[in-house]
Amino acid sequence: GDTNQTASSGTGTLTLAQAPTQVSAVDIVGKAGGTVTLTAKLVRTTDNGVLGSQVLHFQIDGVEVGTGTTNSTGTAAYKYRIPSTMKKGKHPIKVIFNGDTLYQTSNDATKNLTVN
Repeated sequence: GDTNQTASSGTGTLTLAQAPTQVSAVDIVGKAGGTVTLTAKLVRTTDNGVLGSQVLHFQIDGVEVGTGTTNSTGTAAYKYRIPSTMKKGKHPIKVIFNGDTLYQTSNDATKNLTVN
């Protein structure tokens, strides 16, 4: 308080909502037996702010092949060796962010690895 107001106190609950996110993967082309770099970017959708130091999970044909940690530009990368037995054609890429206490989960399953 002060000379005009009396002191007061109170209690309450502060609830923080997780911020929504968006993962954006990239189409890639490679040869069976070769190596490609899978990449994806993670942003907070409320202001398009990039999210560094977050783990993204990369899947090919529905199977997790590895993880990458986002850098200061929100981009994660994973070097993937294409199995020599992988058939030619398109193989779906899915990149998943599992979220945390601050950010909601998101994923992108719209891109492909094309094996020539």
